[in-house]
Amino acid sequence: MKKISLTTGASILGLSIALLIFYVYDLSSVNFTRIQVLKRWAIRPRARSRPTVITCNRSDLWYDLCSINGPNLLEPTSSTLFLVDPTRYFGPPVSVRTRPYTRKSDLGAMKHVKELTLTSAQHHMNCAVMHTSPAVVFSAGGYTGNFFHDFNDGLLPLFITVNSFFGNHDFHLVVTDCSLWWPQKYKEVISRISSLPMIDMDRDNRTHCFPSTIVGLIKHGPMTVEPARLARPITLRDFGSFLKDAYLGQGEDKAMQQSNHSQDTGSVRPRLVLLSRTRQVGRAVLNQKELMALAEQIGFNVTLFKPSHKTSLADAFRLIHASHAMLGVHGAGLMHSIFLRPGSVLVQVVPIATEWVSEMFFGNPARTLGLEYIEYRIQPSESSLADQFSIDDVVLNNPRAATKGDWSNMKLYLKTQNVKLDMVRFRACLEEAYVKAKRFMEENEGNENMDKLVSSSRKLIK
Repeated sequence: MKKISLTTGASILGLSIALLIFYVYDLSSVNFTRIQVLKRWAIRPRARSRPTVITCNRSDLWYDLCSINGPNLLEPTSSTLFLVDPTRYFGPPVSVRTRPYTRKSDLGAMKHVKELTLTSAQHHMNCAVMHTSPAVVFSAGGYTGNFFHDFNDGLLPLFITVNSFFGNHDFHLVVTDCSLWWPQKYKEVISRISSLPMIDMDRDNRTHCFPSTIVGLIKHGPMTVEPARLARPITLRDFGSFLKDAYLGQGEDKAMQQSNHSQDTGSVRPRLVLLSRTRQVGRAVLNQKELMALAEQIGFNVTLFKPSHKTSLADAFRLIHASHAMLGVHGAGLMHSIFLRPGSVLVQVVPIATEWVSEMFFGNPARTLGLEYIEYRIQPSESSLADQFSIDDVVLNNPRAATKGDWSNMKLYLKTQNVKLDMVRFRACLEEAYVKAKRFMEENEGNENMDKLVSSSRKLIK
């Protein structure tokens, strides 16, 4: 071997020292990056933590809202939502249960709502139906079937929810606890909310896969929308406009608007829809014929409206939307008042003990919708309970003491109480309603197309 010269050896030594100095300096300047690299070589790399893809917000008084913000599989027979690929989920196993209905503290309602499970547990199922659009899962159980609750606990929360999360109609409605009549009765609303077919998970047992899923609906309170709580602010009036588009369509409504002032409306009578209740359900007007006669005498054209489960909502909407006033005793049927146009008149007859609930469920929403709201509180002598109890009895004069603050004790007032209006006293209320309805009619429309709407809905008169 040839000997390395002294000069060459010195050069190599100097270069080595320089590299060492550079390496030490570099280590200090990059926070020991190289040491960390060496550690990666020496030890097995740890998996990075990933965001939780199953979440539940249970902070609201009315509802729980859960979600899976990744691919998931719905297995309807077990009412369970799985992650499509649980192996991609890192972290402790997650399994949460929820009942997707907007009265979570009401045990009477929730016992009719199916419990759903969202889980990261392992499974061996495949997707029978693969969807490219997300899903909203909710229950049509609870108090569904009561017209007020259909809107208050179902359709309005659904409207709020989809407007909070989606900017279009490209999502699936997945419904549990769904009676066969429900999608048929509300078909116009359902098709207006979503452009995709509804999935009835109680009858469709196939596994469905979605890119993401929301379980539950958002509710702000009794017939309430709070724009400040929403990323995309909407109002209760927006919901009313949505219903108008669903049941009338923009073309028909535009035609009605173009007919404004097309006739001399001075001799035309404003149309009043009189909501009729039967004695079997309670809170019926016992002297209904006298009431109709008085309303006609004052100047109204009266239509008697007796809604039932078989009533076409499209026909009901046309009848009420084309009217100038609506009158009824407090009850679920007054939910039809949401079909009235802003500026028209709503008269609510308030039986004994229903003052606060009448205001909360219909009075306040009516004002929000821009209706002329008139409330008529009956006297004890106008209640059928006066036939069972003396006028000075606590039942008639202090209902709060009689019920002891227990809603279950309200049955006496809600189920057995009927109303016999004092026509002398009630006349002033009707006259006020007439003046406002007449003004609304004269200021807002001609009558040709509106009369056609009423005529097409005469099947509702019984």
